[in-house]
Amino acid sequence: MMKFPIALFALVVSLLVVSCKKDSVPTPSKPTDETLLKAFFDKNATPAETFTLNAATGGVLTSSKGTQFDFPANALLDAAGQPVTGNVTVRVKEMFAAADMLLNDKPTGTADGKMLISFGEFKLDARQGEKVLKLRDTSRVKGQAIFKPQVAGIGREIPMWDGDSAVQQTNSGLDYNALQVTKTLYVKRGVAWNQLPQFAVGNTGTGKIDFPIDKLGQWRNCDVLMSDPRPKTTLMCYFGSRFNVATGASYQGSEPTMIFFKPKNTPTLIKLYNVIQNPIAGKEGFYSYQNSMPVGMEGTFLAMSVIDGKYYAEMLENAIVPTPVGGAIFVSLTFNPIEKTEAAFLAMIQSLNTK
Repeated sequence: MMKFPIALFALVVSLLVVSCKKDSVPTPSKPTDETLLKAFFDKNATPAETFTLNAATGGVLTSSKGTQFDFPANALLDAAGQPVTGNVTVRVKEMFAAADMLLNDKPTGTADGKMLISFGEFKLDARQGEKVLKLRDTSRVKGQAIFKPQVAGIGREIPMWDGDSAVQQTNSGLDYNALQVTKTLYVKRGVAWNQLPQFAVGNTGTGKIDFPIDKLGQWRNCDVLMSDPRPKTTLMCYFGSRFNVATGASYQGSEPTMIFFKPKNTPTLIKLYNVIQNPIAGKEGFYSYQNSMPVGMEGTFLAMSVIDGKYYAEMLENAIVPTPVGGAIFVSLTFNPIEKTEAAFLAMIQSLNTK
C-alpha cells in the first residue's frame, strides 16, 4: 500500500483550515445603547431637501415649509476660490418645531447658558459633483420664512446666531448636592449658539421674516433672547431609576440618557447637558446651566434613556421650576422613566410640538 507523505498531509490540512476560516461569518457586534439612540435620532431627524440651481444665474428655491432661499448670480466659489458655473446641487435643512430640534440635537441655548426663542434654524450646503462649494465673502443668500410673532411686544429685529455640534471639556462640575467637583469632564451640549452681527427682520404686515445666510455648511438661527425677570436657580434633575451609567463616559454618538425642557407655548428647547458628578443611588442625572432656570417657569420635561436596547421615557407636563427653600442653592425634580415601544418613544418626542 502506498504511504501518504507527511508533508503533503500537512499541506492538505492547512488548506482545509484556511478554507474553513474564509467561509466562516463573524458574529456582528451588538450595538451599544449610545449608538442605538443615535441611529434612532438619525432615522427620525429632519431630512434635507435637495434642489438644482444654476450657479451663474442664481435663483429662488422654495422648501416644502414655504421658506424661500434667494441665491444671487455668481455667488458660489469652489475650494480654490474660483467662480462656479453650471448646475449645482443645494441641500436645505430647516427646523421650526421642538421635536425637530431634539431629534437633530439642536436645542436653543446660547454658549453662556441663556434661553433662546427660535424663529427658525437653517443649514444650506452646495456641491458640484463631489466638490464642496462656498459663498463669496460679499454674497448673502436671502431667506424668507413665515413669521409667527412668538412673544408679545417683540421687536422687528431678530438676532442671527451661528453654531454647530459642540463637545465641551471642562475641569469642574457639580455633585448631587450642587457642590463643586474638580474633575476633567466632557459635556455634549448639542449645540452652542453664538450671536452674529447680522439681523433678521420680522414683518407682521406681510407675515414674513427676512434673514441672511452668510455661510454654507453651517447652522444659522433666527432667535431672540428670552427675557424673564424672575429670579434664576440651578435645577438638578435626578433619575430615581433608568439612568444609563454609560452616560458621560463617551460622546461618540448620542448620550444613552438625556433630559430636555420646553417652556410652555414657546418655541424653545433646553437640553440639560451637565452630568451630575459622584452621585449616590437615585441621584444620577443632570443639572442646568448654573442659575439659569427662572423660578416659577412652567413647561414640559422629557427624560429618556436607552438601556440594554430598550427605550424608556417619562414626560412631566405643566411642571413648575420649584422655588428654593431656606436659602438652598439649587432645586430638584426626580424622574423615573418607564419602558416604551420605539413608536411610543417617538410619539412622546413629537408631542413636544404642542406643549
